[in-house]
Amino acid sequence: MRDFITPLSPEACVLYNFTREGAVDEDRPALPTSDPTCFAVDGLDDGDRHERPRKKHKFYQWSKLRIMSRELITSWSDYQSAIDRILALAARQVWIYDEDLAMLRLETPERIDALTTHLVSQQADSLRIALRNSEPLQQRQPLIGRLLTVYSHNCAAQQTPDHLAHLRDSLILVDDAHALIRFDRNQPRGKLLIDEPDEVMPYRRRFSEIWAEGGTPVSPTTLGL
Repeated sequence: MRDFITPLSPEACVLYNFTREGAVDEDRPALPTSDPTCFAVDGLDDGDRHERPRKKHKFYQWSKLRIMSRELITSWSDYQSAIDRILALAARQVWIYDEDLAMLRLETPERIDALTTHLVSQQADSLRIALRNSEPLQQRQPLIGRLLTVYSHNCAAQQTPDHLAHLRDSLILVDDAHALIRFDRNQPRGKLLIDEPDEVMPYRRRFSEIWAEGGTPVSPTTLGL
């Protein structure tokens, strides 16, 4: 999340070129515009902000705004770039739900480093990986396997039960505010959410429900380590 200061006109309800409907209110977020970047009002510095200006001259207050990003992913190159961007934001937690990790291409030193950074915490569920097919992880992804072994106190992976095998989407959930969603395992189309905790929450609940279904744990023994 990036913070910046910009003039706010409560009379015109204009944030420079970004218009919104209704009165400016610090308790209500600004409405999304056609731009993929969404603005939310964090706070106003004038205690009389709701009082109608008595003069018609241009009247500005200063508002601290948060930039929240929602981006549509349409190509595999965009998807790979989005993976790097979202993993770089991880501070406490990464949850992954996928077919087999193949299209995530996590077996690189850079992405392993990004996954490792937040694992120094003592949070029990820092890294969770739920897969519909864990065979590639067990046989062809040694760097992820080593990560699961070294940090076994706060990492876990499991293959989901057969009755969930029909699902086709992919999720990367970072902390409680960021998500990369791919709608179908064979297509790159999806969306990247940055600093969107309200929109990310349903995906976190869905991952928790999938994880609670159980399945076959991927352990050091099954990994051959």
